[in-house]
Amino acid sequence: MDIAQRITLARKNKGLSQAQLASMLGVSRGACGQWERGVTVPSVLNLSRLAWHLDVRFEWLATGRGEMIYVAGVRETETVYDQDKDFIQADQKEVMRIYSGLSARRKTALLEFLRTL
Repeated sequence: MDIAQRITLARKNKGLSQAQLASMLGVSRGACGQWERGVTVPSVLNLSRLAWHLDVRFEWLATGRGEMIYVAGVRETETVYDQDKDFIQADQKEVMRIYSGLSARRKTALLEFLRTL
C-alpha cells in the first residue's frame, strides 16, 4: 500500500470527506485529492497533521511500517514534526486554529477583511 492509499484509507475510516479533512488542515480540497491520487506527497508537517486529525500513527502514514492505529487508545500528545512549534506564538496559533475551522467562504471573507487593515 502506498502513501496515497494510506491517506485515503485513514480518511475514510475517520468518516471524513476530502473537503472536511482539507478544512481541518487548512489546505485546499484539491491538495487532499492530489495526495490521495499520488500526484503530490504532503510535506512532513502536513503528514504530521494528517496523522493527528485521522488518529493514525505518523510512522504508518508516512512509511507503511508499524500499526495503523494507536495501541489501547494511547495517542501521542504532540505531533511528531511540529516545525512551527518554536516559531509561531500562541496567539498566532490560535488564529490559525480558528481559520482552519472556517468554511471556504468565511476564509475568503476573513482574508479580504484582514487585507483592509
